[in-house]
Amino acid sequence: SPLRFEAETTNQAHFKAHEVQRAAPPAAHRPHAPAISFAATTTNQDTYIAHQLPEQPQYRPAGAGGSGRSAVEPVKFDGTTTTGSTFIDHGVRAAPAAARSPYKPSPTRFDATTTMKDTFRGHDVLAARLAIGVAV
Repeated sequence: SPLRFEAETTNQAHFKAHEVQRAAPPAAHRPHAPAISFAATTTNQDTYIAHQLPEQPQYRPAGAGGSGRSAVEPVKFDGTTTTGSTFIDHGVRAAPAAARSPYKPSPTRFDATTTMKDTFRGHDVLAARLAIGVAV
């Protein structure tokens, strides 16, 4: 548009520029020792009761000063599950996949349009910005 847009927003009309001054840096923090020592206990420290636990056998891996065996005699692991012991194989196998036919594009040309495509009006943003004096 050849006309220059000359308008003023409410913000532009009422804006008052203020002088901004840099804030003074904070004073350096100097840690100091407290005047009195802190001598207190927590409720947990006051009420804690130490219990004697029975001695637990420890596993010592081979090569770490141990024999690689537990202090308790090892129990034989029987890795049988209920599903594994009751499963009956009925011989059902997956059906082979059907052969895929190669892609053939349609011989009919697709000439559809949308409402958006039909009603869209393009705007020359660069020319509009230059017309109102906005730097690009």
